[in-house]
Order: sequence, then C-alpha cells, then structure tokens
Amino acid sequence: MRKWYKFEPVHNTPTNKTESIDQSFHQHAQAMGGYEINEAYESSDSLFKKFYYKVHYERYENYFRFIEKNVKKTATILSIGSGRAIVELYMREHGYDKITCSDLMPIECIRAIKMPFIKLNILETQAPKKFDVIICLSVIYLFNNKELEIFFKNVHKSLNQNGLLILDSAGSTDSFFTHLYHEYYLYFEAIFLCILNTLRTGEKYSIKTKHFGFRRENGEIIQMAKKCGFDFCGQENYNFETELTRSSIYLKLVKSLNFIEKPAIQLFGVRMPYVRMFKFQTR
Repeated sequence: MRKWYKFEPVHNTPTNKTESIDQSFHQHAQAMGGYEINEAYESSDSLFKKFYYKVHYERYENYFRFIEKNVKKTATILSIGSGRAIVELYMREHGYDKITCSDLMPIECIRAIKMPFIKLNILETQAPKKFDVIICLSVIYLFNNKELEIFFKNVHKSLNQNGLLILDSAGSTDSFFTHLYHEYYLYFEAIFLCILNTLRTGEKYSIKTKHFGFRRENGEIIQMAKKCGFDFCGQENYNFETELTRSSIYLKLVKSLNFIEKPAIQLFGVRMPYVRMFKFQTR
C-alpha cells in the first residue's frame, strides 16, 4: 500500500498546503462534484447520457461489462458506496431487479430514481441482511490496510454461502512505474505549470497537494481478501488512458498530435489500468 497524492496548480494558495484524505461523507460528496438532482433526472436516458456513457473513458461501461459477465440477473445484490447509483440504475434497466443501494447517508438523487436504499457504514457493521452478491465500485482507495481488513470481514458476514464480491480497486496498481508517474512526473509537471501561469499572469500560483487515497498491488488486495475468508476467482483490467489524462501536457499533445495517443496507451497506459475488477467468493 502506498499513499496516493494529487497535485494541482492553484491561484493564491499557501505553498506546501496538503489537504487530508476525505474525512466525512459530505466532504467526499463535495469532492465528487455533489449528488444534487438536476435536469438530467428527467429520464433514465438523460441520466445515462450525462453520467454513464463515455464517463472517464468508459469506466462505468467497464464496470457493467465485468458485472454482466460474472453476476446472474436472479441474484440479490447489495451495492456498497453507491453515490449517485448510476451503474446500479443501469443494472436495473438491464434485468438486475433485485439490487439494493447503500451509502453512509441517505442520498436524495437515489430516492429520485426510486432505488431501494439502506444506510450502511461497512467499516462499522455488516449489512442488516445477507445477499447473494455485493458490488463495491470506486470505494476501497479511501481505506487504509486496517480499514480494508474490516471491510472484507463485514462484507463476508453480509453474503450468503458461496456469495460473490465484485470489487473495483478504484485506481491504478502500486508499482515502481506508477510511483514515478504519480509522485514525481505529475509533481514536477505541476511545478512547471505554476511557473508558467505565474509568468503568464504575473500572479502567484502554488501547488495544492491532496492526499487522495491509497494505491495497492493486485496481490495485496487478493491476500487481504483470502485472509478474511474469500477465494480469488478472477481479475480483469480496463481504462488504460485515464491515468495518462492526469497530465495536462499529455492532453495538449494528444489534442495537437492525435497520432501519439495509441502508442502512449500501449507504452504507458497498459501499465496503469485505472479500473481493476476482482471477483471473490466466500468459502
């Protein structure tokens, strides 16, 4: 496990300011852009157009692709950390009609789409009843190792015999390459952009550092799951460009020289899959 930081050039911010990892549901919801109801909630089609299709280089489509391959539509399903529940709504629209959403607090937009919901903090307790399948998407990057172990134990208690856990690692693997990219390249790129903006505007720019979460190797996740009573059943990688797009320089180069996109993904992106899907089964 390695701490995951994000660096952002910001106007008129004290230097060396480091924000802690999100400490509350409301802080995290704000960081995710909020869960307010807007005009997209007029229909399922408008919701999917705004929040599902082509989001973060087909991240949600890849979630569903893995789920559809591994989960029967007759299964009772609990989603942990549902947020807006866009993937869950898409699942219901495609035949998964026994799905329940959960999060730390009631969310108005989940109520608006009439999804079954329970308030649940999986780090404090198991679910109030057992399910055939639990899915957890874009959540565990927020957990340290102690919290991740509690998560696996409470999920195990919340599953029926031979129940499945479909888990997204919520970020690229922890490796020497990703360490160089995240902690060095992106940091020095942020310094360069601060200098460039300061020279361009005559006003001071500095780096805002955010402790965003944690990165882990596949093996770390698998071993923790096994320790807590799961068997490892399979893993697939998706989203090979998302991490590259954290670089402003990469985005500008692709915009002006689009022929470099494919080789960049083949050379660098495949080493940093943003979506790593895991399938575990209780034993």
